[in-house]
Amino acid sequence: MKRTAALLVVTAFAVACQKAETAEQASARMQAESDSAKAQIEQSMAAFARYAGASQADSLATLYAENAVLMPPNMSAVTGLAAIRDAYAGMLQAGAPTLRFTVQSVVANGPLAVERGTYHMTTPASAGQPASADSGKYLAHWHRINGEWKMVDDIWNSDVAAPPPPPTRRRS
Repeated sequence: MKRTAALLVVTAFAVACQKAETAEQASARMQAESDSAKAQIEQSMAAFARYAGASQADSLATLYAENAVLMPPNMSAVTGLAAIRDAYAGMLQAGAPTLRFTVQSVVANGPLAVERGTYHMTTPASAGQPASADSGKYLAHWHRINGEWKMVDDIWNSDVAAPPPPPTRRRS
């Protein structure tokens, strides 16, 4: 027992005596972490495009953390894997899109990362709906959970102008 207590005291002392990370060291560490995270996140975004193109809402949900929040345009926020899966299932009813993502930047620090990028999406004509195209930007907050990057917050919006509202009729 005394040996364990002594070992804990020595370990605590050694940790307390370590020099703090310099700004240069922190910058180099974060750059290495960001480069590693970016490579993994780019793979996840390629998988996202494949899953969406195959209308696989269940697979899309696997890219998110358990308590993730999805913030799609023109919709309320959606929280949790089941709700995210259901939201994507609804969105994919319009037809399987072709998606292209460009990851512009990833900044990571330990188990946290923020990704910024752009997307381009085309959806084929289906069931009386014309084909459509959309381009825009997105921001995603990621956590590394059990060695795997998972989205925690995901928000995007379009660069395409919204159609004008229908004219209102004036009463005479």
